[in-house]
Amino acid sequence: MPNRDSGEGRLVSLEADQSEYFVEYEIDIDTQTAGSSERFAPLTGVKNYTLRVKPHGYDQIRDGEYTLKTKRGVLRVRKVGLGWQVVQP
Repeated sequence: MPNRDSGEGRLVSLEADQSEYFVEYEIDIDTQTAGSSERFAPLTGVKNYTLRVKPHGYDQIRDGEYTLKTKRGVLRVRKVGLGWQVVQP
């Protein structure tokens, strides 16, 4: 079962202009175990992120990379078209 974080956050562009947006976000973090045993293939956790971002107001958010400041910390995210992805947790 995925772990969910949601709320309001601040999205800051990594471009020179450092555009800033206030957004609502939802992040689902699905952790899966990979590997079979310590001897052959150590168990590791693999995290898959699903991110949804909704800007407040009528702001158009350009494609690019941003930091998303959430109540749990800061994520590096990327917007391409209508999709969002977590680049670095």
